[in-house]
Amino acid sequence: MINQENAPKNGKPLQVNVLRYDPESGGAPYWQTYTVPRRRASRVLDVLEYIQDELDPGLGYRRHICHNLVCHSCYVNVNGHARMTCQALIKPDVAEIRIEPYGDFVPIRDLIVDYAQPR
Repeated sequence: MINQENAPKNGKPLQVNVLRYDPESGGAPYWQTYTVPRRRASRVLDVLEYIQDELDPGLGYRRHICHNLVCHSCYVNVNGHARMTCQALIKPDVAEIRIEPYGDFVPIRDLIVDYAQPR
């Protein structure tokens, strides 16, 4: 989890737009916006953990992998750029981020993709 002592304390919440998708529902992908307290917005992984723990337990992403930049399975696109959630820091002056599934891989659910199946 995030080290609260080093977290930004500007008081402004972070708006997080996540591209959601559930192939079993038959519906199209859609954007969902979450508001995350800034004290919890240090890394993208911290933001996703907060959303799943506190706001939406149904959010799908790769969690509890290595947390050490070794496995590379936590990749997502953040504001259009490929980033590892365990490494990608969110700058204190950023008010909003957009998180999408990584690359050109077949989505399984929400931010989880099948790395064995490129589109």
